[in-house]
Amino acid sequence: MAAKKIGRDHKTIIAFSKQPATVEDEREMKEDLADAYEGLARRMIASITDSDISKINAYQRTIAASAATDKMHLVNGKHRYIHGDGTTRGAVRGGYTPVMSAAVPCFMTKSLPY
Repeated sequence: MAAKKIGRDHKTIIAFSKQPATVEDEREMKEDLADAYEGLARRMIASITDSDISKINAYQRTIAASAATDKMHLVNGKHRYIHGDGTTRGAVRGGYTPVMSAAVPCFMTKSLPY
């Protein structure tokens, strides 16, 4: 589709995308974007005050705590998934649902080994 938009053959686009300079440019752009998003995320998190937290209801706090816990485990390489039968497995592909630790009661997760 992109090839048609710019009036080039698909094979030309593929060949160009595999050139070392193009690969390096793409890596640099992705790195710059990751840095920008990391900076944004840090600013957003740092801007949350105790006053902000006190204004949200218990459900919103539970969901926020769950998301934060899940991200912490992901960053620390301890992310786990729960299968439909209640068993847990490491982060592998294939039909697993991410466990949102704080929002899922222990009896539902069979006490995840975090």
